[in-house]
Amino acid sequence: MRISDRQIFGRQTRLINRNRAEHARLQDQAASGKRVSRPSDDPSAFGRISEVNHRLAAVEGHRTNASAARTKLQTAESAIFETTDNVARAVELTVRSLNGSLNADNRSSIAAEIRTISQHLRGVAETRLDGQYIFSGTSTDTPPLASDGSYQGGGQGNLVKVGQGQPVDIAIDGSSIFAGPGNLIGLLDELATALDANDVNAVGAKLDGLKNAQDQVINAQTDIGARISRVNLSETLSEEIDFRLQKERGELQDADIASVISELVSREQSLQAAVQVAGRSLQPSLLDVL
Repeated sequence: MRISDRQIFGRQTRLINRNRAEHARLQDQAASGKRVSRPSDDPSAFGRISEVNHRLAAVEGHRTNASAARTKLQTAESAIFETTDNVARAVELTVRSLNGSLNADNRSSIAAEIRTISQHLRGVAETRLDGQYIFSGTSTDTPPLASDGSYQGGGQGNLVKVGQGQPVDIAIDGSSIFAGPGNLIGLLDELATALDANDVNAVGAKLDGLKNAQDQVINAQTDIGARISRVNLSETLSEEIDFRLQKERGELQDADIASVISELVSREQSLQAAVQVAGRSLQPSLLDVL
């Protein structure tokens, strides 16, 4: 009799413990909204969720890189637009200064505006973002231009991954804008000197150089625009990948709350019933226990 009671007691205890464990699991699902939180919930699904989380982290890294790259490239694009306008103005002033009806005073006035343009473009060349020179290539701590207007920054070669297999170079070689093949700042300074000297031949000799500088600025503008387009495309693709991965993770991980609540109520009833049955079945006397 004593052995039988112990067996019954053990069986009822195991039944109650199983019901309690299942009840606790359902409570966790209802509270967290997740069907799978640990490997024991669903080993296969948990493994796939871990893979998806790893890919989501990579996608988020790409999106962060894309945002930073776009900010830098758009800042450069704005500065280059400004440079284009100023160089166009310098070309316009140079052509006007070649008019034979102008005198020395007229050309000196033009020289003053050319020097203003030169000074302004030097400031544009030294545009910084987060304390770094954006037109210094890979040497972002170094001002791009020396005192004579020659380029002293680095080249390109700072590849940033903004998507799967989509690296974009965010190092902007300012020599292609402000220096080579002609030294734009130096050219403007020489032009101003020729204008002050009322040397029409010397002024005319600078016109081709200015037009070449204008072409190289436009080319740089096109290059930056193409990089921004690649960043935007990569970010769009990353958003699509992120959406698909989030959807897959949700299907694997999220609980059907309505179903969980229904099962939780049912499990509570089962647990209560098991406790009641155990209470009625196991009423041993002190002698039975001993």
